[in-house]
Amino acid sequence: MTGPSDAEAARRLDAFSTAYLQFRADQIGAQAQILIDGYNQNIKQLQAKVQDLNKQIQLLAAQGQTQTDTVLDAVTNRSRFNGQISDLQQEVQQARVQRASVVAASKVIDPAAPMRVSHVKRPALVLVSGLIGGLALGLAVVVLQAILSDRLWLRIEVAAALDTRVPLSVRRLAPPSSLWRPLGFVPQVRRLRTTRSAERQRMAEAIAQAIPGAGRRPALALLCLGNANDMRFGILAAATRLQRSGVAVLVVDLTDDGVVQPAMHRLGELPENERPEVFRPSVVPSLTRGPADLEAAHWDDVAVAKARNGITLVLADLDPAVGVDHLAAWSDDVVVAVSAGASSVELVRTAGDLIRSVGLRLRGAVLLRAVRDDTSAGVTAPAADADLGSPAVAVPRVDNGVERSLLP
Repeated sequence: MTGPSDAEAARRLDAFSTAYLQFRADQIGAQAQILIDGYNQNIKQLQAKVQDLNKQIQLLAAQGQTQTDTVLDAVTNRSRFNGQISDLQQEVQQARVQRASVVAASKVIDPAAPMRVSHVKRPALVLVSGLIGGLALGLAVVVLQAILSDRLWLRIEVAAALDTRVPLSVRRLAPPSSLWRPLGFVPQVRRLRTTRSAERQRMAEAIAQAIPGAGRRPALALLCLGNANDMRFGILAAATRLQRSGVAVLVVDLTDDGVVQPAMHRLGELPENERPEVFRPSVVPSLTRGPADLEAAHWDDVAVAKARNGITLVLADLDPAVGVDHLAAWSDDVVVAVSAGASSVELVRTAGDLIRSVGLRLRGAVLLRAVRDDTSAGVTAPAADADLGSPAVAVPRVDNGVERSLLP
């Protein structure tokens, strides 16, 4: 009980205790009285029966039938009823005694006294309880998700589902949002920007390594399983590195939303010689009936774009209902991009089956948003079409500040 002062709080608590004890006594008395009233009602009924038997016995005795069976039965029943009345009267007495004893024993054990309250202990207990509850809930969610979900998280799981290699896993490829630019001087923001840039360069090197060598069409398609918004920065990083090495690159945007061109603006200004050409067909791949329709759209532009570029990089979304037939119009080789925890086993396996069913070569896969504790190698039994081969061109690689070629 609280109050403006210790004395007032104690007075309020005493008044509350007195009122509560009186209320409790009334409730206990009411319950006991209902039981007593029931006993008294039964006693009255039995007493009425005893009076009737007394009248019957007196009438038979006046008639001289004192030894008949009727009189003996009446006497026996009267004795039985009197015994029941005696028992009920004892029950009434016990109920009254019990009611009185409970009411008399109900009292305040400890008198009201001021209590010192810590202003730190309670918030600390609330905070610790919240942390324990949140940790328990988080563990339950993670454990249940790991047990019940069929989504893939590790490189070895993706490799097993696709029956190919997963030579690279990265965290995030997108540069920090423009909202972070005013905070560029903060070490954490600068470190985040550097880390994202390093991840893009790793992805660029992996894409360059997957480009087929001499004797094959110099083109590579990256098939995205719902992660084109992340993968677009990786393909642009690869195209920029190829452009920097002197190889003209055509980036074909076959995604449903056309996400490549906006990514060019987000990456900032690039020198003209490092800026790849981005081509967006007028026909959305998911609405075509096959490669012929896709090539028929802007055929002259497609032919010119292919003619003046040495390497073609294709970014496409996977729609299992449409398939991947349209990719054959641009490339013979495909790399699948999977995000950790975002794709089911069935979807990843379907992507591999669709690629092989149309005669395309699955050159491997990359894992985005990988978990930090993934130590798997991403290599299963080598598949016939999983050889990444050598890149078609020499791409410079930065190693300890020194540029090196990916080819001898």
